[in-house]
Amino acid sequence: MMPDVQEFLQIDAPALLAAVLACAACALVGNFLVLRRQGMMGDAVSHAILPGIVGGFLVAGTRETLPMMLGALAAAALAGLLIEAVRRLGRLESGAAMGSSSP
Repeated sequence: MMPDVQEFLQIDAPALLAAVLACAACALVGNFLVLRRQGMMGDAVSHAILPGIVGGFLVAGTRETLPMMLGALAAAALAGLLIEAVRRLGRLESGAAMGSSSP
């Protein structure tokens, strides 16, 4: 019975821990966005990070994780700031500022 536990801890435990931490982080941010009536912000930011990942790769010239994560973080922050600026300056609802067609 011991080899099964050891194999689980080597292979499955890190993946399970990453999944639990990701769920906790997404739940906290998701609830905050729903309460602010910005439920589509997660969708908008998730689409905006792809150019950030590509930009991180082009700047660093490598496929290492850190440069691409920094590029994604920069793109997400920029998208959030620009969406909020369009919402405030254009006096629009958050869905319209993100280009969402849902009411």
